[in-house]
Amino acid sequence: MRTLALVAVASLLLPGCRLWGRAEDRLDPPKEIRLGSDFAPLVRVREEKNLPGLRRGMVATVGTEVLTLDMRALLAAYPEGSTPWRALMHHEQEHARGQAAQPLFFYWYATQPHGFRWAEEKRGWRVELRYLREHGWRPDFDSWAKSLANDYGGMATYLEAMDWLRQEWSAP
Repeated sequence: MRTLALVAVASLLLPGCRLWGRAEDRLDPPKEIRLGSDFAPLVRVREEKNLPGLRRGMVATVGTEVLTLDMRALLAAYPEGSTPWRALMHHEQEHARGQAAQPLFFYWYATQPHGFRWAEEKRGWRVELRYLREHGWRPDFDSWAKSLANDYGGMATYLEAMDWLRQEWSAP
């Protein structure tokens, strides 16, 4: 009995114990992350459960907020403060600036043909790609082209997205 109690206590205290999993997996992620002035006019990233058309880990910008269905999935794909996180926030900042210039932009955008939406998405991706390239990131053209072709309502085909990404990555 005493041995069993000792084993139980040791398993809780020893680092790397798999009994309960990793601490970062057990902790609930924040429901909101405040953004610094370098991402203005964006103010925060917030979890919002009612976002039709988005999959886990994706974001949508509405006004000064970046919204996500699942903060845990977003932070797994884009750890806060990392190069990919900062690149994504600069992408969303570009959308926020466009929305600020045209207050009804978000609602109008959803009604526009694919060509217009593709042009708007390219503005955000251009900023994101430039940031990644300037910070030594290696391109993942296949993954990015699949995302553009599948996650954005058919705005671009895989081949169209791939061609655009390769050209944009090598642009000065």
